[in-house]
Amino acid sequence: MGYPAMKFSHVLLLFFVFLLNGIFSLPAKNKLYVTEMQISKNDSLFKINYLYNSLAQKVLETKTFQQNNSWQNLAQTEWFYDDTFVTKQLIRSWQDNEWKITQSIEYSSSANTHTQIFAIYTGLDKREVRKLHKVYLANNHFVTSTYLNVQSNWKLGSESHTYLTNSVVDSSIISVFDQDTLVQKQKFVYSYYPDGRLHNHMNQKLSESGDWVNENKTTWSYNPLRPDLISSQKRYKWQVSNNIWIQDAKTTYEYDSSENKTEEIFWYWNTVSWFPVLRYTYALDESGSLQKMLTTVPIYRDWRNFASVIYTASADSLTQSIEAVYDFWGGKTGQLIQTDIAFRFNNELIIEKAKVITLKYEPYIDSAITEKSTLNSLLVVYPNPTSGILYIQNFNTSFSQWEILTLRGEVIRKSHFSSLSAALDIADLPTGMYLLRVLSGKELRSIKIVKR
Repeated sequence: MGYPAMKFSHVLLLFFVFLLNGIFSLPAKNKLYVTEMQISKNDSLFKINYLYNSLAQKVLETKTFQQNNSWQNLAQTEWFYDDTFVTKQLIRSWQDNEWKITQSIEYSSSANTHTQIFAIYTGLDKREVRKLHKVYLANNHFVTSTYLNVQSNWKLGSESHTYLTNSVVDSSIISVFDQDTLVQKQKFVYSYYPDGRLHNHMNQKLSESGDWVNENKTTWSYNPLRPDLISSQKRYKWQVSNNIWIQDAKTTYEYDSSENKTEEIFWYWNTVSWFPVLRYTYALDESGSLQKMLTTVPIYRDWRNFASVIYTASADSLTQSIEAVYDFWGGKTGQLIQTDIAFRFNNELIIEKAKVITLKYEPYIDSAITEKSTLNSLLVVYPNPTSGILYIQNFNTSFSQWEILTLRGEVIRKSHFSSLSAALDIADLPTGMYLLRVLSGKELRSIKIVKR
């Protein structure tokens, strides 16, 4: 192949940028959800623990880091729900040996409006800083407005008008303001094939003369034998001097007989022809689970290996670890490389800059222990037995303290609830049976827990 040589710095940049496109799903199986993720970055090790409610909604995320062979608290996010609707999100940091709220997001909704209010905290003082307001109007039209708090007054920062036909977006007009003055206005226009597949996306900008001027557009092409699979995406930019669209970049895709994506190639247009920039190839097992993503680059007129992201799974196809390594044609192979690793698990997208990611799974519903008291309080503790993290979901605001005791009554751990949820790391405790005790001024509840 007659590929032009590329600078190695360009290769590195493209690798980090395009790696985000290689996103694969790690589904929960048999009610197993990821409850712990360890992330190796440079010379540091971080751990994120997740807590879910009985509807499999994430209610608590706690991030810690390892220092002197022990885990130190770092950050925490908590979600509150009204049935399936999120009502509040609290973000905390570990300061002075306690969790302190640093940010919050409050959500409200009615028949045709949705509002989000973002706030920051200084000590106990709360200051609202940004508001997002969405209104659904008649005729398939909705307006999304962003406001900034300027000296205790809400000032319009941006406004987006989106128009739909048959539940798909036709166009969107976005206006950006600075102190109530319009500074920029853009329009996005979409077109579709007769069967509803996306065909074209065009971006235009409002000129000073009040005319819409083309900027760029993207077109989608599909496999003629399998019309639900995208065969290529091609980007164009508008050449003002000649008043025409010129080709800029494209991505092409290949699939196996089971319609799993096996290859992506990124290209750029060099005046007269297309030149490849980067290629991903995907190796999957018989069940379709990703095993390896290999990145290759065109150097010295051929595709050369650069790096791999390797997925290691258990017998039931649950991914246990992900690591990024050099797979280099001209140097060491197998050496860990830190980069963005993007993947899906627990129904959400995770992007982490890391060398190695390890995952632990627990049954988030089946092993839950639920007890109701005469005061109609509700306490959920899971998983039980546990090999490391024990989650407490406390629906009784009067519970203020928890303790872990041996069966002989010796208190070996205790602390206060800083929220309605807690994640206790008991990985260092010897295997055996313990008592978890939660207390309030009027009530005491005890639950037997098993450390595996």
